[in-house]
Amino acid sequence: MRDFHPPEITTQWQSIEHPNKLWNGRFALDRLDAPDGVLIHVTGKISKPVNIVYRRTSDTADVMLHHVVKLDAGAEFTLLENGPVAARFNGVLEVEVADNASFHHVRAQGRDHEQRAATHIFTRLGTESAFKSFTLTANGVMTRNDCVIELTGDDAAAHVAGACVGDGADFHHDDTVFITHDAVNCESRQVFKKVLRNGATGVFQGKILVKADAQKTDGYQISQSL
Repeated sequence: MRDFHPPEITTQWQSIEHPNKLWNGRFALDRLDAPDGVLIHVTGKISKPVNIVYRRTSDTADVMLHHVVKLDAGAEFTLLENGPVAARFNGVLEVEVADNASFHHVRAQGRDHEQRAATHIFTRLGTESAFKSFTLTANGVMTRNDCVIELTGDDAAAHVAGACVGDGADFHHDDTVFITHDAVNCESRQVFKKVLRNGATGVFQGKILVKADAQKTDGYQISQSL
């Protein structure tokens, strides 16, 4: 990742001090305890994705990370995440999508059978902006993926999706999504699918909040399990 530095993107590996508001108490605690993370500021249209590859040397590692991605008006950016982070992982991804900007996110989780992970995505969208995130989860003892999205600009679109494969009674996977429509003519999609066997547990909790002035809202959610 550090070898890729087009003029439209700035990346740093550092402790994060970010002015965005705290969405909830758990996020506030994560921010205080997570000492490291990637800060990415995108000012233009990036043709190639940036891939964050996690590696570890200990089977008992505990890791907390807080990533921040800020897209300026009209910017386009794709972020990939994969690799075994830690035996116990707590991560925050904070995304600010300005007017007419587009953010795509794809990640793969659960390469370790004994992994326990809790991840949180917080994003705010401006006018005519787009946010898309997809997560693939396989294996792992416990995984919880939270996603909190605020559509604050007119004509914005947010799509969040996930697929999960689980085996065994000790497998537990939870997708929790909260989307707030606070602008006119916005679109949101939640699509989650799980394949479970031998007593594995899958949970989906999705909520769409439509504010009084958010006219012409188009919100959709579906969860299917096999």
